[in-house]
Amino acid sequence: MTTTAPFFTPRPDSKNRNLYAASMGRRLGARVVDSFLLGVILAPVLYLYEGVAASGIGPYAPDNVVLPGLIVLAVTAIYEAVATGVAGGTVGKFVAGIRVVDLETGDPVSMGVSFTRYAVVAAVGATGWFVPYVGAVLAIVWVFSMFLDGGGYRRAWHDRAARTWVVERP
Repeated sequence: MTTTAPFFTPRPDSKNRNLYAASMGRRLGARVVDSFLLGVILAPVLYLYEGVAASGIGPYAPDNVVLPGLIVLAVTAIYEAVATGVAGGTVGKFVAGIRVVDLETGDPVSMGVSFTRYAVVAAVGATGWFVPYVGAVLAIVWVFSMFLDGGGYRRAWHDRAARTWVVERP
């Protein structure tokens, strides 16, 4: 009998709902796809912002980091939270074969729960944007928080706050 690291293999749900915790590899793959797509969306937006800021038109200043940070947070919130609330996950999660469900029922999450989940992600991201070193440490701890889930669900801070669970698609 061979054994593998528990955080790379799916774990069954203890409530016999035929749900399995998404593997860390699938979650990482989903994040890579989503990061690429967000980069494709945000690059031209931030490029246009920088061009307008450099031209001196309007109240935009080239050294202003608040407005670009808010743009990134808003676009990412729309992509992450709306996709999760409407379809159960982002494009990356769909490609990776995973989805976000309610921890207690196993049902798809509502839009409100989806935004609650994203609010924690945004708080970590905003900390990293405005307080670089503290944000970097917080982001690392946040990623590793999945390994500290004693219930075997591999839930990170944002999953715990919203009472959600990332599972493999059937």
